[in-house]
Amino acid sequence: INVDSLINILEIQEITYKQKVNIYSDICYFFVYGNPDKTLFYAKEALSLVKKEKDKLAISIFEEYEGRAYEVKGEYANALAHYSQALDIAVKEKIDHQEAFVYVSIGSLYSRLGKPITSLEYMLKALSIYEMRNKTRDKMQQTLILSNIGGLHRGLEENDRAIYYLEKALAIADELDYTKAKIKIYYDLGGINRMQGNYDKALAYQQKAIELSRLFNDKMTESTSLASLALIYAEGFKDYVNAEENANNSLNVAEKLNDPFVLIASWRTLSE
Repeated sequence: INVDSLINILEIQEITYKQKVNIYSDICYFFVYGNPDKTLFYAKEALSLVKKEKDKLAISIFEEYEGRAYEVKGEYANALAHYSQALDIAVKEKIDHQEAFVYVSIGSLYSRLGKPITSLEYMLKALSIYEMRNKTRDKMQQTLILSNIGGLHRGLEENDRAIYYLEKALAIADELDYTKAKIKIYYDLGGINRMQGNYDKALAYQQKAIELSRLFNDKMTESTSLASLALIYAEGFKDYVNAEENANNSLNVAEKLNDPFVLIASWRTLSE
């Protein structure tokens, strides 16, 4: 996304309501894991527009964006409040694909809060909705959900289950040429291979995750992948120079994002 061009269009060009909504959504999407404050700014602007039009779907979409931005900022109560508003609208208006989308966000939040079972429940709710739909966009969402489910099983140390879901997600991502979805898949596969002592595979996966996270401005996964890479170099190759360099790079990215969840991961890696 050329985000500067989109912002310029919003500021200086006469465009339709629908075009404005799409541009606001693209801008929020671009900034959410790189600059959550900007996402909040543009989501609030968008909400003032779509509320005047009583556009229920758009209201739910931008409430969800606000929730994600607050989640990245570590303001979890605010995040859950906005997710709940987004979900209430989607359920009341019977917008099933948006309902499923918000379930994913709530599931991700509970994962951060250390409640993997609750997180899995929300992810499976979302998956059941998307599996009943057959549009390309729905299959793209299936990819992300399967990836999240795989990551949750990895956290529960259920590696066989994790690999099953991650490989299923990767197969769909390959089929759809959905490159962005591969970021977290590669990150989790790298983490599993590290824990299993397959350091060459782990290294390759994390390098792919870092490359794609930079391409898509995903500072969250860039930082966590750099941290994982540091541990791979330290544990698998006894290369403490590269380990420390990557750990410090992870912290630098985390500090720019200022996400407490990601900062903790970077500090823990440097500690180890």
